[in-house]
Amino acid sequence: MENQKQYDICLISSALIESVPTPPAGVPSLVAYLKAQGYFPLVLDLDLFFKKIIPAYRFFLFLECQLIFARQSRFNVPISNKNAKKIQKVNDFKSIGRRGLKKIGKALLGQVRKWKNSSFKIQSFTLERTFEMLNDNTNFSDIEKRLKSLLEERIKDVKMVGISVTYPDQILYSLLTAKIIKQIDKDVFIVLGGSQITTYINKFINDHGLSKFVDAFIVHDGEEGLCELIDAVQNNKPFNFIPNLYYRDQNSFKASEKVDYVMPLEKYMTPDYDGYDLTDYPEDMLSIRTLRGCYWGKCTFCSYSYTGGKFRVFTDLEFVIDSIKTLQEKNKVRRFEFIDDSLPAKFLKKIAE
Repeated sequence: MENQKQYDICLISSALIESVPTPPAGVPSLVAYLKAQGYFPLVLDLDLFFKKIIPAYRFFLFLECQLIFARQSRFNVPISNKNAKKIQKVNDFKSIGRRGLKKIGKALLGQVRKWKNSSFKIQSFTLERTFEMLNDNTNFSDIEKRLKSLLEERIKDVKMVGISVTYPDQILYSLLTAKIIKQIDKDVFIVLGGSQITTYINKFINDHGLSKFVDAFIVHDGEEGLCELIDAVQNNKPFNFIPNLYYRDQNSFKASEKVDYVMPLEKYMTPDYDGYDLTDYPEDMLSIRTLRGCYWGKCTFCSYSYTGGKFRVFTDLEFVIDSIKTLQEKNKVRRFEFIDDSLPAKFLKKIAE
């Protein structure tokens, strides 16, 4: 392994109770921005590192990959004007058999994924219960032992760590990761960010027990705030004007004077998946965003209107197309997943054209 003293920050995709078919887009977006600003991040895909220790997980992952490959190679035939009629004739002739095979394949894939999840799954807890267990020092010795074995050498000489919390099931693992890192080196500066931090920031900052192993939280857009935070930590600068930051002040957390900062659209960059072994994921696919926010924002069941800020769309379609081309050429992938909160039909039509 290379000498890690050269890294400005270690960015961690936290372990997750459920399995996901593709790597998350949050950390890759930060990586692209940090590199453009001259910083050098170390990326740890802790979710896969954590799970791959378990032989049963690796076995079911292999089965899942084989089933997905068979499905894509046998059934997903690209349709063009030239071969549409030919494909239709074949489908008419074999429709019953094909539908039957698809149902069998889908059922088998679902069962394999269930077995894969059960090979490492632990119980999920509410946010309040998670805080309570951490404050009461509940015994998570097996998880903590595994985390420590994975982190001890990988974060050696790293003085700043950022942990991405995208899914609810990552909250417990993220906080345990922060706790273990502080045990390894109490001087490491730890910042947490991601959609779950943004959604529940008031609960995070009001739990004073977290100040024992978390130094800061970043909400909303994290690119500029993280860059300024790295500079502040490295050069002993104040935190009070860093965008979208809540920082530790003795045993509590204090908001900066720019916690509602909105990053201009032109500063967003194509995600950089360096640091992720894409062959470890079952789906040959990458996630990208075409916009930030939700153009509707009125659904009563959704928390976005409280946490997501204003709707901002990528009006420059060339950015979207160039991002797809860049990711396709660099990572040799053909399939992409749009992970926008909501995609306007007119905008999607323009992308399709």
